[in-house]
Formats: sequence, C-alpha cells, structure tokens
Amino acid sequence: MDGRALYILLISLVFANAESNISTIANDFVFTFFNAYLSNNPSDILLLVLVSNNNNRTANVTVDSPYPSFNNITVSVDPYSILKIPITPESIQAQYLVNMTTAHEQVVVEDKGIRLQSDLPVSVYAHVEVSDGRNVDSFLVLPVIHLGTKYVAATSTDPAAPNMIAIVAYQDNTQITIGNQTVTLNARQVASVASKTVSSGTVISGNKPLGVISGCTSGTVGLSAGYEAVSLSL
Repeated sequence: MDGRALYILLISLVFANAESNISTIANDFVFTFFNAYLSNNPSDILLLVLVSNNNNRTANVTVDSPYPSFNNITVSVDPYSILKIPITPESIQAQYLVNMTTAHEQVVVEDKGIRLQSDLPVSVYAHVEVSDGRNVDSFLVLPVIHLGTKYVAATSTDPAAPNMIAIVAYQDNTQITIGNQTVTLNARQVASVASKTVSSGTVISGNKPLGVISGCTSGTVGLSAGYEAVSLSL
C-alpha cells in the first residue's frame, strides 16, 4: 500500500461532571468525513455509517446534512443488528480533493456536517473505504451528550498527503478557534484545516459543544501503510 488515511476521533479534554466510563450509546450524533482522496490514486471513496442497535426493538434512524447534494435518509435498524448506511455524494468529504499542493493551512467552512438521530439508543461508526479494497478506515462517532469545547489534535508525523483537522458544530453561532484562526459556524457546518506539516498539538476550542476529527489523508509508517482509526479519551 502506498499510503494510509488516519482518522482520529478526538474526545474532549474536559468533561464537566462526567463519569470515568463514557457511554457511546445514545440517540443523537454529529460528525463529518474529511478528505480521503489520494491524488496519485484516483479511486472512488466509499463512505458508510454503521448503526448498531442492541435493543430488542427496531430503531428508527434519520440522517441529514445541509450539504445541497445530500438526500436525507430514513431507515429502520432491526433489533440486535448492524446496518450499513451509504453516504453520498463522495464530495461531502471536508476539503474534498485537497492535496499537498492545494493545502494552505487556512480554515475552510463548508456545509458538510452530518447529523444522525435515533428513537432508540444506538452506537454509530463512520467508515471510509477505497473502492478497490486496498485501504479502509473506521472511527467511533461520539454522542452529542459527550461533545466538549476544548480538544488537542493528533496527526501524522510523516504525512504523504495533507494532515487534516475537521470541526463540526452542533448549534448555531458556535465560535471556534483552531490554533490562531477563529470562525463562527452554524449547526452542522464544518470548519477544516489541511496542512502539509505536522498539526499534532493544535488546540481547538469553542464556546459551544463541537465534534472534532483529526488525522491524515495519507500518513506513512515504515514500509507499511493503510487506513487506521483511533478513538482517544482521557
């Protein structure tokens, strides 16, 4: 494999009155996908949301996004089962098609956030896969009830393609700061930064709860590479 896309779902550094064991089962989630496209490997990217229903009743799930080309989804997830939901179009990825030439480390705001709601508590995973099957990555989506207001990014130390930080707002008028850049987002808007250099340690903060994903479109470790997903918490 030539490269790997590293997605890291970051859990907030601060949980006020939170228990040490964080439940990832809930009814409301917001998230986004950042660019997984490699310019030297123009394969299609398959985006999926996996919903796990461990209840003894059918869960009714809706998925929506402000992205103009996205068609809202309503599905039922059978008891004790996992349903794969395709997310299209491919261009819903934050900074879609960005590469080492076009990455400029400036904040880009797009209407590419995704919200998933369920009438029963479920677990949610976001899944990214190159259609030829060479590389695959998944990350755990944190429930809205566990979103925080301060994060520290983790990215590749050897990026062959841009390191990425993507922030999705849950509420309107969410002011976020990424490093020394500040923007205001409405609900389900995404602010992202693509960097040619290491972005680990970048502080992300907001005045309201927000979701943060960071990682790398293609990072290399030794002679091997492939998509990875890591969920971090203190």
